[in-house]
Amino acid sequence: MLKIGRWLSAVAAGIVVWLAASGLTVAAERDLYSGLAYLRAGSQARAEEHLAKYRDEEGDPVIRKSVDRVLGLLKRPLAEEVREFIAATLEDSIRARPKARQDSGGRPSYWSRMFPVFP
Repeated sequence: MLKIGRWLSAVAAGIVVWLAASGLTVAAERDLYSGLAYLRAGSQARAEEHLAKYRDEEGDPVIRKSVDRVLGLLKRPLAEEVREFIAATLEDSIRARPKARQDSGGRPSYWSRMFPVFP
């Protein structure tokens, strides 16, 4: 009975860690899209706040550098067309990053381990 209790507590701890890690990704994406929405709406101060949070949680150095460039531009007043261009460019660069970097640290996903493709 003691072994089952230890096993269940280990499984529960693993689930908690997994949920915490997935929550950070969702929070980071929420900050990104909130920042882009505020930027498009013209609220540069709020956009700067959300994009700075996203940058702090992002692990990819290329994306961090892109967000840093955008944050530097948000210090001055920008025209609507410029704000839209900046938001679209940042969104496209984040979507265009390689899929392996978007996954959890470049590790193979659950489905690729469970269903391998044989030649």
